[in-house]
Amino acid sequence: MLVPLPRLTPTVYVGGVEVEPTYYGRSPCCSRLDQIQFRVPSNVTGSNVPVAVQIGNVVSNFTSVAIASEGGSLLCSEFEKYASYADFSDRTSAPDA
Repeated sequence: MLVPLPRLTPTVYVGGVEVEPTYYGRSPCCSRLDQIQFRVPSNVTGSNVPVAVQIGNVVSNFTSVAIASEGGSLLCSEFEKYASYADFSDRTSAPDA
């Protein structure tokens, strides 16, 4: 006899800050695809912000994302030392072919 597993709530960590998911479950568009949606905390920024998910006692692999401050430049501060903002400020869409 199959016993249903309890539904466990995932915990998301963004830059070490615990974030409650706004949605977790099946993707509405794609079969066999689960997803977790969450809001990025306003106090977390950087070019290499770690993200991980914990369900029960199991922690996922870590990944990283670049997060700019609200109203901030398009570049994270770590990249600004390599290129000037002017190099990227006019690129709001894909370059012309």
